[in-house]
Amino acid sequence: MAEYADRIERTLKAAADLSGGPTHRLVSITGVSQVGSGADGGIAVGVLENKPAAANRAARVTVFGVTKVRAGAAVTAGDEITGQATGYAIKATSGTFIIGQAYTTAASGMLVEADIYKGGYKG
Repeated sequence: MAEYADRIERTLKAAADLSGGPTHRLVSITGVSQVGSGADGGIAVGVLENKPAAANRAARVTVFGVTKVRAGAAVTAGDEITGQATGYAIKATSGTFIIGQAYTTAASGMLVEADIYKGGYKG
C-alpha cells in the first residue's frame, strides 16, 4: 500500500452535502474556506479525501503532493490532468487548468495516483 507523506492537506468547509459521490474527486473553492464538487477545466483547489455529509462539515482536501484521484476518462502515466464538472480527473487539453500530473495509468472510473501541484493553464 502506498504512503503519501509528502503532501499538504487542508481542512475546509463543505459547501453542501458531498457524501453522495466518491472520495478522491477534485473540488473547487466556492466561498470563504469552502469547497464544492467539480472543476470543469477550471481551477480546482485539490482532491477531496472524505465525504462530508452536510454543508459546513469538515472537508479534508489534499492541496499539494501525491494522492489518488478518480479518473473521468482514460489517463496515462505522465499526462497532465485537469478536472471535469463531476470532479473526476481527465487529461488536460489546451485552455484547461493543469491541477497535476498522473504517476500511474487508469481507466475511466478508476483511481489514478497523481502529483497535485496546480501548474496553470495549458497552452
